[in-house]
This record gives sequence, C-alpha cells and structure tokens, in this order.
Amino acid sequence: MLNLKKKGLPDAIEVNGEVFFLNTDYRAWLDFPDRIMNIAEDYSLYEELFKEDSPFPSEEVIHALAGFFYEKKEIPRGTSSGEETIDFEIDADYIYAAFMQVYGIDLIDTDMHWHKFSALLNALPSETVIAQIMNFRGYKGSDKEMIEQRAKWALPTKFTDEEREAMEEFEELFG
Repeated sequence: MLNLKKKGLPDAIEVNGEVFFLNTDYRAWLDFPDRIMNIAEDYSLYEELFKEDSPFPSEEVIHALAGFFYEKKEIPRGTSSGEETIDFEIDADYIYAAFMQVYGIDLIDTDMHWHKFSALLNALPSETVIAQIMNFRGYKGSDKEMIEQRAKWALPTKFTDEEREAMEEFEELFG
C-alpha cells in the first residue's frame, strides 16, 4: 500500500530479522496469486521476486511476500463479492488499454513498482472496459442483464495440477 508520508516505496521484506530485497516491477508480481501455493517448488517464481539472495521458502517468507503483494485496505468495507474479478493474463488487453486511456501509460514500455501499478489499477474509472468487466464478474444481484453479462465475462475455472491430472486420467479411462 502506498504511504504518502514516507519517501519511496517498499523494496524488501524482513523475515526473522533478515532483510531480502525484492524485484518490485509489476510484471514480476502478476502471477503471484496463481503461483503462491506452489512457491516452495516453483523456484522460477522465486528468482523473479528477489533481486539478490532469496531466503529458503518457508511459511514466514510466504506471509511476508503476501503482505507485500496484497494491499491492506480498510475501506470500502463489505463491498467485496469474494469473486475473482480479474485475471492478468486473460484481461491483459483491457488492462493495457485502460492504462493508456486513463493515464497515458504504455505498460509494455514502462517499468513500474507493483504498489503503483496496483493503486492505478484499483482507481480505474468505471468508464473503462476492464472496470466494467470486473463489475460484471463481481455482480451478486438479480438483474437479468447483469447476470447475462456476468456469465459472458466469467473467468474460467482454475484447477490445481492434481485436479487437472485426475481429469486427464478420467478422460483417458472413460473417453
């Protein structure tokens, strides 16, 4: 989370009194939510997140990384639908277009701290296509048109590797 009272942005995590410097560019953090559960086995993600030496993957490290990634927001209260409303890979075109439209920022050519990227993404106006898509995906009401849009823009279901393997085995056995 941005802190306007302090100069600069966080660039490290502290684990058991030891400081580890992070790669803060937004690109390194886009896959974090999908890969956090396999972080102990996924050293490629580890290499992307740290600038120098990385700590041994542990529960403390994962909590520290999650604390860097997820913004602590006190307001607005009670507005989250609990649904995933954005996928950085699927929605890349819409995110890119919104940043160009609203901020004049070309995400392809720009290096940007994860916290800056996140703040700008969260503040995109409702007129942008990505904001509208996210609104559809998070909709919980009974308006028929909104329900249709929610279904149209729904994100694909994500499966774990084990679930995917089980489905493949099932398909092989039962065609």
